[in-house]
Amino acid sequence: MIWQGTWEEHDMLETLDESSSSRSGSTWLDAFPWLPAIARAADGVWSSPVELADEETAERLAGVIAELAGERLTHWTIGQILPSLPPDIELSTLDLPTRAANSMSRHGIFTTGELANEFLESLMGWRGIGAGTINGVLARLVQASTSSSPSVMSAGVPTAAEADITFPNDHWLQKVAHDVKRIADWCALIGVDNNALLDLSTLSSAPGGVRDAAERLLAIRLRDIDADARAKSLSAVLNDALTRLEPRALEVLKVRLFSETPMTLEDLGRQFGVTRERVRQIEGKARGALLTAVSESEGLAEVAASISSSTGTIRPLSDLLDAYPSLAETVPSADQPAWRVLDQLDDAYEIIDGWRVSPSMAAAEAATLALITESADAYGVARISELNLVSVSSPTDTDSAAKAWLTRCGYIIDGDFVLLRTRSVGDYGAAVLSIVGSPMSLPAIVERFAFERTAGSLRNAMSQDERFERVDRELWGLKEWGLGSYGGIRSVIREHLAGNGGEANLDELVERITGRYSVSASSVIAYANAAPFETVEGTVRTMRSSRTADKPPERTRRLFRRPNGWAYRITVSPDHLRGSGFVAPTAMANLLDIGAGTTLQLDSRLGPQVIAWTGLQPSFGSIRRFLLDADVEANTDAFLTVSIDRVFDFEAVRAKTGDPTHDLLALIGAPENTGDVWERVALAANQDPSTPFVSVVDVFRSRGDDDIADILVGQRHELDPGAEEAVISAAAPDVSYIMDLL
Repeated sequence: MIWQGTWEEHDMLETLDESSSSRSGSTWLDAFPWLPAIARAADGVWSSPVELADEETAERLAGVIAELAGERLTHWTIGQILPSLPPDIELSTLDLPTRAANSMSRHGIFTTGELANEFLESLMGWRGIGAGTINGVLARLVQASTSSSPSVMSAGVPTAAEADITFPNDHWLQKVAHDVKRIADWCALIGVDNNALLDLSTLSSAPGGVRDAAERLLAIRLRDIDADARAKSLSAVLNDALTRLEPRALEVLKVRLFSETPMTLEDLGRQFGVTRERVRQIEGKARGALLTAVSESEGLAEVAASISSSTGTIRPLSDLLDAYPSLAETVPSADQPAWRVLDQLDDAYEIIDGWRVSPSMAAAEAATLALITESADAYGVARISELNLVSVSSPTDTDSAAKAWLTRCGYIIDGDFVLLRTRSVGDYGAAVLSIVGSPMSLPAIVERFAFERTAGSLRNAMSQDERFERVDRELWGLKEWGLGSYGGIRSVIREHLAGNGGEANLDELVERITGRYSVSASSVIAYANAAPFETVEGTVRTMRSSRTADKPPERTRRLFRRPNGWAYRITVSPDHLRGSGFVAPTAMANLLDIGAGTTLQLDSRLGPQVIAWTGLQPSFGSIRRFLLDADVEANTDAFLTVSIDRVFDFEAVRAKTGDPTHDLLALIGAPENTGDVWERVALAANQDPSTPFVSVVDVFRSRGDDDIADILVGQRHELDPGAEEAVISAAAPDVSYIMDLL
């Protein structure tokens, strides 16, 4: 989000124009022109000459700048972040952290010029470089970036005060003032001084002239205001800011920042007759200057902040344009719509493929997967209306927008449901049956597939899958329904409902079934109130309520019980490294008794840790400080732990060695060499150690922890000695018993 607040009183031209005789030396803003847009320039520190800062102050400010860049400029290249960085500095002379120096060497980067083209988010993904190392590298580079460079502005950028809108005392404004005074005079006459001037209850008994004045004020539109008195449109204000750039700087932004196919630095250098490093400096300065110009224009800053903070992680671009039509207008000097110009200036969100996502497309896709996984039943089916995925202005458009987003992400939609698992015909068939809620023929199931499969291939898959059973000659169902083969009370109820519009009176149903079969009325009533049926006010029907109410912790993927609390396994992403919050399992919120609309602060060794349910779903606050403390790099597996006394902590997952027992304990976060392995596994699944082996395996398998389930199956004879005893018993019958029989 672009920061809004009290800015230094210096004009932008004074900040950037290095030829000004009023300045004694290069300032921090000369080296880092983007600073005013994302950091308060408190006490004028950034506009002070770098050379006047003592060693301790310079090191501290370099650390602040590195921290800001690591949090807000991850989509920028090193050259854009540090436009004044000389290109010929040997990295070996900068005393970089050892891990960083080794990683740079592996990637063939030995000078600052070679490093300048690397995006900061790319560095975060390098093996061996964690968040703390990145901060150290940036701080060293910041200290090397104190040289001056020419201004890219051809005219001063107006301050917020200069950009304020004033209305001339022209004819239309006189008419508005006349109508307001007419209403005010009436209110004064009747002694009403606390009501709003346009309060209908006050005006209901007013003379016709007063009511006419109120109607004119209520009906006024933008086009009724004289064109000269109107504020400029968003595209015009952006165009003004761009045209204040020096022409060469504007051209660099057009073909680099705003283009879908950016020109290379080398090509631009040849076009302008300068070095690629000089082009990089121009681009960085121009981008920083434009970012500052936007932040200092009250109207632009408000629009940018509104887009950045708009409700929800995901929003259709079309919905955003409906709310802000001017975003669709073309900015002439950029030859791009206004939304694209603003998007390129703010890392808090991205606009890609017609979607505004926050903070990035990768984060939005990950949040979508997490939410579907959290809401899906055992067959990977989730009701779209219960996901609350996409934010739109009109509630009636919510489901259609959500379906469009899910389709864009590659998920298969079936009516009002999204399917998480469709790779095999068995998974797809189970999902279809879960949606329909009653047995189906194989051709009917295959007909609902989004891709072509044969009924024969589905039959082969179902015949070997324990999730299914054949419940009639031509019908298949899910085994969990317990319908049995060719009959039973459930089957009779189902057939009766199908022939009566999907509903039946309970008393009539009891009378019909007990009259034909030797079953008790209580049995019929019991079946009518059990899945897949429900009885509501004496009417029996197929169950319509959600199957996925609050999911217990033992059914939540990657959530494991510990003797003193719980551990949730995550994979650290670049979004975690830069400080973004992320989705928390509903089960974790339930364990901590967090309801919708509430926020909880957990104690931790590094200060309070927030877990909140103030948005569409529960979420953890930033864990960046834990990643910095442990110097964790992207794609590292780690546990977020919460103890029974509500203390939060972070710990890395032990590296796999190939030893099944070691890897199993590492995946569930259980300690090594402390007691019986099976007891630790059962505890992690929130099960009693006496729970049958196959039941514990099913707990892990059904919730999606297949890696753990696979290890357990492979280690069964070590973890479940009873299985081996059963085999031995079956293979060696009692000989004396057989002789007695003879």
